[in-house]
Amino acid sequence: MNQKKTEAEFNDELRRKFQQDMATKNNGMVMTKPPSTNSKSLEALIEDTQNAQLVNQDGNNYIETIAVNLVDDSPWQPRSRYDEGYIQALGEMLQDRGQDDPIIVRKLPTGRFELIAGHRRVRAARLIGWSTIKAQIVVLNDRDAELATLVSNEGRVDLTDYEKGLAYRKSVDRGFAKNQTEVARLFGCTQARVSQCLSLLSLPLEVKDILDKYPGLFGYRYGVVVSDLMKEFPLGIDTITQGIEQLIDNNELNSDDLRSFVERALLNRSRSPIVKPTIVSNLQGDSMFTVKIKNNQIVIDIKDENIDKNVVNSLMIDALRNLVLSNQ
Repeated sequence: MNQKKTEAEFNDELRRKFQQDMATKNNGMVMTKPPSTNSKSLEALIEDTQNAQLVNQDGNNYIETIAVNLVDDSPWQPRSRYDEGYIQALGEMLQDRGQDDPIIVRKLPTGRFELIAGHRRVRAARLIGWSTIKAQIVVLNDRDAELATLVSNEGRVDLTDYEKGLAYRKSVDRGFAKNQTEVARLFGCTQARVSQCLSLLSLPLEVKDILDKYPGLFGYRYGVVVSDLMKEFPLGIDTITQGIEQLIDNNELNSDDLRSFVERALLNRSRSPIVKPTIVSNLQGDSMFTVKIKNNQIVIDIKDENIDKNVVNSLMIDALRNLVLSNQ
């Protein structure tokens, strides 16, 4: 399985590949056709682009300074919203340190440039008034440009679960992967993670409309609760979306608060005060389980995907049996 690569690692690997290719060709320009095969992984994409044309006026240097106003967003960029605070901080860093890594673009027939990686750096450059920016210019066909953009940007850790789900689904729709196992291999993550993010795309249209506007509003765990509520209250979509919309102004609300809101509205009943769950951690401080009491129920949420649920179930049954025997 491929290791997940950050944007910087993606840039470095492409740069090394291109440097090796140029060194073996006496620093000359090589005119070849763009890749035509379907890339199946990031490594395959990089290998295919080794023979791509490098665009530069003097034919020797593959890094150019280009006009910021000639750079366009990629139509395949999975990120739908940008954190303005982050963009401002990134702009301040560019002013203080300069540009450490070039953005990656491909040149279009119109003479403009389409981003492969570096969407936020371009926004930060515009914010601080830069007129030019360093860019690595490669030639990719539409298909491989789409794949490169999806994979390089998905590697950003702050991409939301919903945005990742959209990228995963698009990779299947576009034929880059056939199933969730291949999606996981393509993006360098686990199949379970792919399934979790894709589950958000199965939510009702009314909920997805909210996530389209606020993709970071909640992740897949909250989505599971929304899905459960839809099963319990199939005619309660309006109330459920009203509860979700409360998150927009108060991100401290959790899934228990959503359930309380929905049940009070649809069942006209009050609930006991919410009891915060007990967290069971390992020696490293990682959360392994959360345990909470809900009316006459004890709810155990398994946080570690590697824990065998059957073993947990067996231990709980044994504990209950011992409790019954001790009270006789």
